[in-house]
Amino acid sequence: MRFELSEALINDILFAMEDQAQEFLLDTHEGILIPRDILFEVIDLDGGDRYIPLPEWDAADGFRLMERFAGGCKNQPVQDQLRGALRQGKGSFRAFQEALNARPDAEQRWRNFKEKELRRVLNDWYSSLQETWGLGRTGTRAKAAGSPPLANFTFRPSTKADREAAARLHRLCAGGQADIPAADEAALLPGPLSFTAETRGGEFAGYITARQKGEGLYISALAVIPQYRRLGIGSALLEALLEAARQRPPVRGKASRIYLELPVEFERFSRSLSKQGFQPGAVRYVLHA
Repeated sequence: MRFELSEALINDILFAMEDQAQEFLLDTHEGILIPRDILFEVIDLDGGDRYIPLPEWDAADGFRLMERFAGGCKNQPVQDQLRGALRQGKGSFRAFQEALNARPDAEQRWRNFKEKELRRVLNDWYSSLQETWGLGRTGTRAKAAGSPPLANFTFRPSTKADREAAARLHRLCAGGQADIPAADEAALLPGPLSFTAETRGGEFAGYITARQKGEGLYISALAVIPQYRRLGIGSALLEALLEAARQRPPVRGKASRIYLELPVEFERFSRSLSKQGFQPGAVRYVLHA
């Protein structure tokens, strides 16, 4: 039953822990999450340890976490708003989020606060499993299991030297076309706001680039070399770009909205977008005639 926690699996588990509408089990052989009700329909779970429950986290845990965050807010008006939201009973979760929506700075602190706590619960769960495997309960091995992949990469602003590698990756993602259509020039590097991921040895691993049009910032490309996918690199590139966008000097103008089109085959990345505060803005349907 032993398994390693990749950054992608960590993100999946954290997302599932907050899903109060459905219960998931971890398939320790495949490293994926499967809805418990589906498993009950197709297999007998007794007598095996391939499918295991996720760390315990319910609505009551979430409510207590919101109370702790509200109580720790140093901005008294924000603290009063959040505490007032939590006193609304049945609609307290929605009221709490609506109060945060009006304060982006507090909302970002809440996301960081919540993720830190969820990761702590996940680490304790993984340490307990390691103890059953005879590895001892160190309290740090779960963190180590999830951190090495990203620790082997660096993230920096893109340069002209990255253009050729980015073009090759763009062609690969576009289906191996020999030439990049002129309409896709915006997806190439270096753009006005671009970041590159590379290995410790300097090998190109992926990139993200965005261009501002009016008050909108459009992410025109986000791609990772196939062998480096599912390590959290795409999420790290997105985070680097968003942080840079927030810190752009007033003379260049800050975008009031940030847009990214997500191909349906990468729908799982929507979890990373959701963590950053993205919300679905449109649905595009395509008919191949």
